[in-house]
Parts: sequence; C-alpha cells; structure tokens
Amino acid sequence: SEAACNQAGFNQAMRKVYAKMFPKYELAKLPLDHPVYNIQFKKCRRGLSGISNGVRLLAIHSPAQISLALQMNEYRSKTGIFNLAANVYFYVTDKGSLRKRGVSHWPEASTFTPSETLKVAIVKYNGNYNPEPLAWRRFSLLMGNRHRVKVEVSEPTAVTDLDAADRPVAAMTGTTSFTFSRPECEALRKYIEGGGTLIVDSAGGGKSFTASVEKQFARVLPEGRYGLIPDNHAIYTQSGLAIKKVSYRRSLRASVADPRRARLRGFSYKGRYAIIISRDDLTAGLVGYPCWGLNGYTPASAFALMRNVLAYAVNAGRSAGRKDTVRPAPAASDWE
Repeated sequence: SEAACNQAGFNQAMRKVYAKMFPKYELAKLPLDHPVYNIQFKKCRRGLSGISNGVRLLAIHSPAQISLALQMNEYRSKTGIFNLAANVYFYVTDKGSLRKRGVSHWPEASTFTPSETLKVAIVKYNGNYNPEPLAWRRFSLLMGNRHRVKVEVSEPTAVTDLDAADRPVAAMTGTTSFTFSRPECEALRKYIEGGGTLIVDSAGGGKSFTASVEKQFARVLPEGRYGLIPDNHAIYTQSGLAIKKVSYRRSLRASVADPRRARLRGFSYKGRYAIIISRDDLTAGLVGYPCWGLNGYTPASAFALMRNVLAYAVNAGRSAGRKDTVRPAPAASDWE
C-alpha cells in the first residue's frame, strides 16, 4: 500500500485496516538493514513500514508517495524509487520470478480413501507459537494427495494438555526466545515417556528461538543425548521414502557446508529420537511461498523432511509402548 499524493488520511485508514487484518502484529518502520533496502540495489528510497509475523513481511506500506515516479518513468531519478521497487520484487520472489498467471502454490484437495490417519498436536506456549497458520493445512493436503494419508492437526494445544495417547506427535515452531515453566517441563517429559514425539523447527531459521529450544529441552531431557542425526538414520533412508539430497533457500545455500545434506538434530531417549529439531526453517517451506532471507529448506525439501520425520515419529513412538492406543503406522513403502 502507498499514500499517493502523501495523503495523511490514507495512512490513518491503512493503519486501521492492517490492525483488523493482522491483530497480533504491528505496523512498524522497517530497519535500515532490511533486505528491501539492500537485496540488490543499495541506493534506494527508504521510509517504508511493514508488518512481520517474525518470519516474513505480511504487508509493506509507504507513508510517502512512490507511484508518481513510477508513472513518470523517472528511473534515473536520485530518489531511488525504481531501485526500491526492484528490491521489493526480489524480496518477495526470493530473487526469482513471479508465478505465471493462474498458477498457485496452494494444492487443490483430491478425493481419496485414507490408508492411515495420523494425529498431530500444534504446541501452544508463551511465544510466537503459530506464525504461519496454513503450514500444516497445506502439508495435510499434500499428504492426502500424494500418499493417501490423512493428517489430522489439532487446534493449538497448551503444553500441559498434550496427550501422547490422543496425539502421538506434537509440532512446535516459533520465532523468538522463550522459557518453559516447571509444570510445562514436567508435562513434556510425561508426554515423551508416554511415547510422544516432538517435532520442532525454527520458523524462518531465527537463532534466538533455536537457542531457547536447545536450552529448554535440555531441561526436559537432561539425560538425553543431543546431536546431529546421521545420514544413514531411518528418517532419511526409509524404504520408498529415501531422501538422497535436499535443497536450501537461496539466502542460506551459500553458507551450508554441504547444500545437499539435511541438518536435522535430535535428543535421543531410550533408543529413539524423542525430540527432533531443525535449526533451519521447515514451517515457511510447508506453506510453499518464495521469500528472500529465510534460513531454511525449499518447499519441496521441507515437505519431504516433515513427511519422513512424521513417519519415523509415529513408528518410533509406537515401539515406545503405545501399541494398545495407536493404530499401527503404515510402512513407509505404503506411502510411496
């Protein structure tokens, strides 16, 4: 949005509109080091505001006029408005291209007879626990379309209400630092001892959330061994679902030692990975959109990794003592 002719009334109106659209987030001035100011061109117009969910910008607003310079084709102007427009384009496309008209990254649901139903709980805690509400909805559609597996995802569930018998897998994501209370730590340990498995990722790949995750789950499982999950682990080598290589987003790819190798980590407990952690973004990848600055996997790799982690989690949890309460998970080959 942009205030043509520098209209103050339009700025005020858009603030009200955005407050209704995104009540959890605030329209704020973008920092000078934001990618929209430097992703391609360094000399460009500043002064934009934006709304972020902690992963990406949901809206960009210019309180000052920019459209006149575009209309007048002032590409040589020292105001740098053309450079700014180009930077915004590169930001929202991950330095790629816009989709063709009529093409969507959102899958249409197909009719299928489920070969299996898997239940997943979304973890609610004192933090930005659900920045991308459509991530698991899109993942569920793809699982049904491609593998005839029905994934039932709960409404956000408080840590203390997690029940491994009802939801054997719990998914947790976030963008900021947090701390578990003692009752939450006790509830998480009870969930794990009951055969539950936690899948955790840093939405957008932010470091503050990852640091909190590793610190807080060390409190939950102080005896658990934490480290990189080896390449030959069942998560990557399941029959019919083997992941031979992955791909990362553009902004992260150059800094990864081996850009074909996944970097999942985990806390091992009684012979299984009870907590599986991705420092690199999976959540935004599950939604499927391009965007510059996301430290994580491409949408295709994010789906494949989450699918395999889910298959492993259900089978490993079943082996941990929930045979009488959970239907057997399908063999990975059945999902091929």
